[in-house]
Parts: sequence; C-alpha cells; structure tokens
Amino acid sequence: MKTNIDNILNVLAEESRQLEIVADSIADEFWGANKEHRSETNKWDRGSIGVRVRRLNRWLHVCWFKNKFYKREGVIKVFSEDLPRNKEVMRYRIGTLPSPTGWEKKAFTEAERQFESIRKAQVKLKEIDALMMSYLKDVKDFAGEKEMARVAKSIKEKNAAWAKTEIVPIRDTVKE
Repeated sequence: MKTNIDNILNVLAEESRQLEIVADSIADEFWGANKEHRSETNKWDRGSIGVRVRRLNRWLHVCWFKNKFYKREGVIKVFSEDLPRNKEVMRYRIGTLPSPTGWEKKAFTEAERQFESIRKAQVKLKEIDALMMSYLKDVKDFAGEKEMARVAKSIKEKNAAWAKTEIVPIRDTVKE
C-alpha cells in the first residue's frame, strides 16, 4: 500500500516540477523583454517590475515585485518589494503595477495570463496532496508498522494451519 501512495506523491512532485519548468520559461521571456528595453538611450523605458519563480515548502510560487533603484557613491543599488495579490483570484491585476511602461504592461499581461493557469494547476496538485495526507492520517491506525506486523504474523499462522490440514480428495470419500 505504501509504495502506491509513494508513487502518487512522486507523481505530484514531478507534475509540480513540470509546472516550474514552464513558469521559468515564461519568466525568461519576460526578462528577455526587460533586457531589450534596458539601455542608456532608453533610460525612462527600462521598467521597474520583475517576476520570480521559486519553491517554498515543496510548492511552486510565482510572484511579481517592483524594483527601486538607488545610486549611492556611483553604485546603483536595487531594492525589491513583492507586489500584493489577492490569493482568491490566482492572478495579479494590472492595477497593482507601479506606473508600468508600455512594454511592461504588454509583457506582464501575457505572462500573467499564463501564470494564472499554472497557479490553478498548482492548486489542484495541492488539493490532491492534501487528500493523500488526510488519507494517510486516517489509515495510520491500521496501516502502522506494528499493526502491519501483527497482520503479517496472523497471516503466517493461518497459512501454517492450512498447511497442516490434510485435504482428502472428495472422490475418495464418495462410496460407489
């Protein structure tokens, strides 16, 4: 029984990894657009938002952040702050962006549309995981190691009793 459950949990982890690969690809596309607009001649069109794909407690998280740039002693320092998202909606709204540039709006809208689907899929995986953990909690009383050892001993005893039983073929008991 445990190996089947382990297999299901491994499938959930693998599916989450696949979502992470897709999310990383989408984030890379956003960062590619960001790099195209980052130049000395385009100083005011650089943009100030970014996206982060990471794992927290086994699960994938995709979040947007805003950057603030400070120049101190000839060195530019960047401070990032996560943007708020309504957890019920699964999507960041364009209104949460701090004065986005034209290219940022377009890139954000396209990426966020795809991230929303990834978040919804991730929620489904979490629901399956929660069901599996609940199941394991419910069956632990009769599927624990001690109980399984007791059942195995009982089965061996019954098999030994059956092995000692002499089975007489029915045709030997029928009189002609």
